[in-house]
Amino acid sequence: MKLRSTCGIRITSAKSSSIYLFVLVGVFTLPAAAQHEDENWRKKIAEVNDDRAAENYIVFLGQAAKGDPAAQYQVAIRLYAGWGVTKDLEEAAKWFRKAAEQGFTHAQYELGNRYYHGQGVKQDYREAVKWYQMVAEKGDAIAQVALADCYARGLGADSDQAKAAGLRRHAAEQGNADGQRDLALQLFAGLGVAMDKPEAVLWMRKAADQGNAHAQYYLGKFYSAGDGVANDDAEAVRWYRLAAEQGHAQAQALLGRHLGIGRGVAEDLVEAYAWLSLAGESDPASDKSRKEMEGFLPNEKLKAGRALAANLRKAISARLEAGGE
Repeated sequence: MKLRSTCGIRITSAKSSSIYLFVLVGVFTLPAAAQHEDENWRKKIAEVNDDRAAENYIVFLGQAAKGDPAAQYQVAIRLYAGWGVTKDLEEAAKWFRKAAEQGFTHAQYELGNRYYHGQGVKQDYREAVKWYQMVAEKGDAIAQVALADCYARGLGADSDQAKAAGLRRHAAEQGNADGQRDLALQLFAGLGVAMDKPEAVLWMRKAADQGNAHAQYYLGKFYSAGDGVANDDAEAVRWYRLAAEQGHAQAQALLGRHLGIGRGVAEDLVEAYAWLSLAGESDPASDKSRKEMEGFLPNEKLKAGRALAANLRKAISARLEAGGE
């Protein structure tokens, strides 16, 4: 069974959904990993939750008590998610540890996550690094990205940008979009690795082509600035739009500004207002621009812009709920 990487916790079942924590590079403007737990993971879990969840939990618990690490892992994720049993993070961490200490790879990674976030255990970045390291050494790309993030930020280990870049390259070469994006950012900045902007663009494109919203945003910035690639405002707008449609606030802001001045796209003040309205929900500068537009837009265009913003918000929410990044 193939595991898909997105954001939060790996779930192994007949209707497997894999939700994975965003681990972001510690350069430019990406926020800290610990601040970006996926708010949709509960809904993703609900996709595989059925009337037999409680019954299945009891079955797994019996097998887990006999020392079966796979069953221990299943008990842990159910306790973590409140799936068929009352949610109990401390008890979940105990079962993750039991499975992890028997070498169960997914449990080792998830125990690292519990220590990273302080969920069910006291937050301890050194313990997180220890467990991430075990999994990364097995060649797991997502653990490599998580471990790289710790080295990049100096969390639980001495800051080492070169080690971070090496781990991200290993993950990138396995096709991991987060690893590709983060390696691209290090190459672009020459952080822990020789600066190579053309190679940075190549890796960022690979991540963007996989639908990684952060990568799409940064690729748009590369094209807009003509840095590492020839300037192409139309191409910048294309990538901003793809990221914006996934709810990326910074991309929404830049898309709105391009639409507002007709840069790389036909001027459209109604759509510009709509995207700035969405971006302004988390970005004060965009909210200020939106308010400034209200000072000169005719009422009919303001009404159209507000309606479009509502429709875009609804579409983005539906896409995220359906499992889009």
